[in-house]
Amino acid sequence: MLSKTGIVKDETYLEHDPGSFHPESPRRLQAIYEMLESRDMKGNYVAITPRSASHREIAMNHGDSYIDLVAGTAGKRYYSLDVDTQTSARSYEAALLAAGGFCNAID
Repeated sequence: MLSKTGIVKDETYLEHDPGSFHPESPRRLQAIYEMLESRDMKGNYVAITPRSASHREIAMNHGDSYIDLVAGTAGKRYYSLDVDTQTSARSYEAALLAAGGFCNAID
């Protein structure tokens, strides 16, 4: 039996906007979403619905102080965690959905 590729997709991911010159541009993700809706791609993958990851799941890879730092950026228009990592108001929510979506994909 052939299995299809699973795709975790949510419009909230588009709201992670680290700035116009950062490679994690929402425009890049929007282009991928549009490609997935094309006639050639539609029906060739399994859509996986994301969910917010729990604190316990996130803590499997990150320490509590880092989780608290990133959680503290929620709702802030722009926050720089380091020179390469910037967040926007809904980045934390998008990250929780991305991690939880990955967990759903594994399941």
